[in-house]
Amino acid sequence: MKLTPYEKAVLPDEPDGWEINAPWDFKACVYENPGPFELSRVRNVITWREGERDGDSWRWLATLKDGAQYIVEGSCDFTGWDCVSTADYTYVGDTVITHE
Repeated sequence: MKLTPYEKAVLPDEPDGWEINAPWDFKACVYENPGPFELSRVRNVITWREGERDGDSWRWLATLKDGAQYIVEGSCDFTGWDCVSTADYTYVGDTVITHE
């Protein structure tokens, strides 16, 4: 996956798992706010709620390769994920919600 100039400024090297098919904000949120799984374990992600910087938080449903599912809610300030940001991870079960 090619990074935009802005994304390269934030993350100059692509970390492990960065090649997954997921929204950039999800990847930056998980990378900057480590939780119960690494990006390399993610099978797919859907955006549940679109957020904005210094505004509403994002909410995603992440399904891991082992079938576990997490709701990830993240927010960041106007400078982006690498400055002031948070993430909450809620385990919701194993393939409870299908989205493929």
